[in-house]
Amino acid sequence: MSLSQDQQRAEFGVMGQPLKPSVGVVMRGSGDRSVIGEQLAYVAVLRYFDAIDGLGEAMVGGPIDVVVTDADALRAGMNAWRAGGLSRLPVVVYDRADRLTVDALPVLLVPGVRVEFVVRPAEPLLPALKRVMAGGWPTSAVPLILRRLLPMAPPPLRVFLAIAVLKATSGRGVEQLARWSRISPRTAERRLKRAGWATARVVLQTVRALDAVWLMSEHGWPARRIQRLRQFAHSSSITRLMQRYLGGLTPAGVREGAGFESALDFACAAMMHRRHG
Repeated sequence: MSLSQDQQRAEFGVMGQPLKPSVGVVMRGSGDRSVIGEQLAYVAVLRYFDAIDGLGEAMVGGPIDVVVTDADALRAGMNAWRAGGLSRLPVVVYDRADRLTVDALPVLLVPGVRVEFVVRPAEPLLPALKRVMAGGWPTSAVPLILRRLLPMAPPPLRVFLAIAVLKATSGRGVEQLARWSRISPRTAERRLKRAGWATARVVLQTVRALDAVWLMSEHGWPARRIQRLRQFAHSSSITRLMQRYLGGLTPAGVREGAGFESALDFACAAMMHRRHG
């Protein structure tokens, strides 16, 4: 799925960048590189690499603003990524949603690093590129949530659960997320029920509530700012979401010291052992 050239230029124009960003594309296959080029060549300078460890040396000759790679390349280059001081670069992981990729996510998605996962081929790359390069874009709670939930989920549930956590704040519904996980919504619900988990809707809403708590507790954001970022209808919607899915927690409670970890503890217990109405 890709945007037209005119759409790409229009989309990128809202970033307000006077020059094209330099994108380091770490993918070996010519077909993979061609897919990236079709989506980004008109809005970015693309520099191609076979491995992560080639980025550090290449940056001597000019900066790289963002990295686009797949899960295998990032996993293979994690040591070079950390040792080379490259972790400050935002990353877009462009890959298919399958078991091998999902099982690697807790290692690849590092708390505090700006990483976006784009589901190939369902999602376009450009919006993710804009997000990770945007000034002031907050770090995400997703790595912490996945590290807690995935080990507790049975294997048949993990792909859907990972996609649900990754994309919960996008506003996409259960049907689309199940399709991206290559199962039907009915199959997703059946697997959740068999594992003793809450419904798919409860999982999505709980992750959205955790996201709000993260932005409040870790970034100090008020409900109105979260409303604008996540496109809630009203700031009061955030309060109701938190109260319903996080045991009555409110923004005032977060301000008074209720932290993200305690909210995550409650959410995990609720999703796995208790049903909501």
